[in-house]
Amino acid sequence: MDMFKCFTGEEVDLDDPRTYGMNDQWWGSSMDLYYWTWAELGRSLFYMQFFHPDIDWGDQEKRVHEYCQRFAAECKEHLEDTEENRMWFRKFLFKFMDEVENQC
Repeated sequence: MDMFKCFTGEEVDLDDPRTYGMNDQWWGSSMDLYYWTWAELGRSLFYMQFFHPDIDWGDQEKRVHEYCQRFAAECKEHLEDTEENRMWFRKFLFKFMDEVENQC
């Protein structure tokens, strides 16, 4: 079990496949998940820095930067297409998307 408390207060088990639903994107290869994660990180940064530079993002911007740094440092260790690596990307992306859910 890898319990995670979402912004809504709901607790989910990141080891439970049902957490990710049936969306095919969650069930792609490690490379598919790598590119999706990279896109979501970039989308978030772009949103904060260019669409809404006047908003004080406070600690969220710092946390997004930390996610980006962690991704850059660790993602290459998880590119081999194994279930363990795909799960690493799913967990990372799920947590990140929970962090930025307020960026409509």
